[in-house]
Amino acid sequence: MTTTDPYQLLSLPSTATRQQIRDRYTLLALAPHAESRKLRDAHDLLMDPIRRSFYDMTQRINKNMDERARWLQGDAQQTDREIREREEADEQRGRVYAEFLDERRRLRPDEEGRKNRSTTNNNYGTGNSDQPQLYPTLSARVGEHTPLFSGTNNNDTDEPWWSEYVSTVWKAIRPRINVILTLFILLLFFGIPSRHSPTQPPPPTIPTLPPTTTLPPPPPTAPVPYERKIAIIGAGPAGVSTAYHLSHLASLSHIPHHITIFEQSSHIGGRSVLHIPIIPGTNLDVGATTFSKTASLLSKAAAHLGLDLHPSNSGTRDLVGEGSGSFGVYDGRSWSYIEPNPENLFGRAWWNSRLWQNYGDSVGKAENLITAARQAREKLYESTSIFTSLSTIVHTVGLDVFSKVTGASMLSEHDVQENFQREIFNPWVRGRYAQNLGTISALGAMMAADNSAVFEVTDEKGISTLWEGMVASTNATVKLSTHVRGLRKGDWGGWILASESGGREALEPFDAIVLASPWGLTQLEIRGDRLFVEPESVQYAEMFITLFSSNQDISGDEFSGHQGMPGLVLTTPCSWEWKEISEGTGREGMGHAPFWVLSKVKEVVRGGAREWLYKIVSEQEVSDDHIRKLLGGKENEEKRWSWDYRHHVRASHPLLTPRDRFSEIVLDENLWYSGAVDELTTGVEMASLMGNNIAELVVLKWQSEGEFPADYKKIPKEGPPGMWNHTKATV
Repeated sequence: MTTTDPYQLLSLPSTATRQQIRDRYTLLALAPHAESRKLRDAHDLLMDPIRRSFYDMTQRINKNMDERARWLQGDAQQTDREIREREEADEQRGRVYAEFLDERRRLRPDEEGRKNRSTTNNNYGTGNSDQPQLYPTLSARVGEHTPLFSGTNNNDTDEPWWSEYVSTVWKAIRPRINVILTLFILLLFFGIPSRHSPTQPPPPTIPTLPPTTTLPPPPPTAPVPYERKIAIIGAGPAGVSTAYHLSHLASLSHIPHHITIFEQSSHIGGRSVLHIPIIPGTNLDVGATTFSKTASLLSKAAAHLGLDLHPSNSGTRDLVGEGSGSFGVYDGRSWSYIEPNPENLFGRAWWNSRLWQNYGDSVGKAENLITAARQAREKLYESTSIFTSLSTIVHTVGLDVFSKVTGASMLSEHDVQENFQREIFNPWVRGRYAQNLGTISALGAMMAADNSAVFEVTDEKGISTLWEGMVASTNATVKLSTHVRGLRKGDWGGWILASESGGREALEPFDAIVLASPWGLTQLEIRGDRLFVEPESVQYAEMFITLFSSNQDISGDEFSGHQGMPGLVLTTPCSWEWKEISEGTGREGMGHAPFWVLSKVKEVVRGGAREWLYKIVSEQEVSDDHIRKLLGGKENEEKRWSWDYRHHVRASHPLLTPRDRFSEIVLDENLWYSGAVDELTTGVEMASLMGNNIAELVVLKWQSEGEFPADYKKIPKEGPPGMWNHTKATV
């Protein structure tokens, strides 16, 4: 990515035309310039319309993020200042009112006695005698010491001169007033006689309607914020994490939203969940069963859902299971190494004199590299910044040092012996990722050998309980066994999604799409305009998982006659074919070894008898004759096992090849991609981190648009006939 602003480097505004860019570059290129290479890169970026549009969109997102941070800081300072001003105003009003009461008591000392004799109405019904009165009370107006007129005392008993005249008149008219009042009362009691005769009906009365009253108009209703619709394609760890964190962040921001999750398989969890029934009521989980303690996002989600976590009891649990803790390395001709009690492969307590005698300080040097890679991953997990480019954040935390070279080249560069690489390191890389040190990135190799500090979910269903709980907390619509066939850009800036389930097809509009599945596995068709940025396709490892149970141990006849087989058998190429085979994948990388891993998983009870459950992970399907030979039988003999199960995984996990550039997260407007993480590493920890990052980017964009976006940015409520319905030919 260009670290310097291309517009600033060329001294051009962001609205510059292609001709202005070309002229400016030509002018600068004529003179000697210290940064001629950067000038050419800036010119190429601005002349490419797709790269320039994507760069401008990224700059706008970063600008909105900076403005939001400054706004939050300024809002906090403004809130503190307002609180202090209100407190000072309250104190000032209290002081003024106290001074008013003191002054009133000083000027009117008799106020207290009158206040005690006054009624509650004099204090406005509050019962508070300290409130100031707008009007004097009755006792203050007509009292013993209050004159009614100036110069006149209430105790004066002299009658006015006209009182005698009024008394004489009243005595004269009083009888007449009594007669008039009596007649009026009688008329009211007996009624007034009608002017019409009894035989003549009274004239019809015209009914009068009650007066119409005009009701006030209802108060205007508040506008309802626009509800965003977002689709997440894929219910694996990345898709589940995106939905979980998006629902939480959007709810905190009071953004109405609805999430729809599309998953092609019949369960939540994607490729990380694989349950195989071994006996009625008991399943064997051969998917991702653990995650690192550095995955704080998953640990917090488990705590929020009330799930218990406990450390895994063995660093090799996902390979050995609950069986024996011993392991050995077989190259198809002889045993390279056998360890009866491994614990952690590269722990310092695991060293012994035999290792020092065979490999010297190679174990310590390898452990230092594993620790450095782990610390770089922890920086990435603990980072709180939102990133729009995986390549940039990988370079920032220093992971590109491990991602851009092979494991073999990094180990050789740090003087790790070749026999240690072949006999100790390479078998664990093959056992976890079905690759060799010559093809896998150094980051993938170090993760394969790092077995420390992993957690499990203490539930019968394992980690799938975590995925299901995270989805349930979002109230999202989940469409399982649904294949998303294609996307088409909508006029409002969103996308029209075409899906198929059970032979039925549907078109649905969405404001945003999160592609949480690997680009090469989705078989997704983009109709209309091309994407701003198209992601890369990643190759995936193909493997066969074979399970069988028997009451017999694995025979050493197929392993150079070795007796006392270890519980876990890892493989590696022979010494004379190491250079060639270590740089191959698939069948070209197998060598003479017949499988990747052979493990004794655990003891089961079948038909009342106790048997051992075995698991084989191989590049090709294991035949019955091969199982018969492993148990010491001969060809065409009767089976020596009571049960077997074969499962073909076409894309178990990505092939982690060296690279320092990764697919972009923002593929187009309102189209986000989490599958870029598969180009770096595999695991639920990184998938959850990518899901949380995309959720924050989506919510940040919604906040910049506001609660009420323009109508042309909303999904049309009505459209042409058949806009959201279609036939098979229109998908």
